[in-house]
Amino acid sequence: DWELAKDIVSTLNAFMASKDLELLEDHFVRFQSNRTLTSVQQQYMSKALNLTRDVWDKMVDINDRSVPMTHDGYLKLYQMSQPDLSQRFGAILLDEGQDVNPVIANLVQIQKITQVTVGDRHQQLYRFRGAVDALNSPAMKDA
Repeated sequence: DWELAKDIVSTLNAFMASKDLELLEDHFVRFQSNRTLTSVQQQYMSKALNLTRDVWDKMVDINDRSVPMTHDGYLKLYQMSQPDLSQRFGAILLDEGQDVNPVIANLVQIQKITQVTVGDRHQQLYRFRGAVDALNSPAMKDA
């Protein structure tokens, strides 16, 4: 079922780009704009989410080579580990802040060290990959 396979891939990509630490219904891209789902849609989404979780579990299992790890996958694992970068660094400079995805923005924002974010909000190029303008995030309100 190519449609289901496409939904699994897009759901997994949305999760890996997100700041969330677990795969949620919000990552199911197809029905994001339609908050009132029919029972058939809800069942389909549940099936797709469960299969996506299975794919993710296989991806992160180092003994299972059926689903290869991707660059987005190991970045997500690093973010999920909630690393404390203050042990090695005194500050973080995030360039192209207008074009980071939520997983990178979260990785920077959880740090307890000086953070400098620079960028040009008129040059957003990677929105198609889930990038957001970190310069306008609520965490930057008092910056």
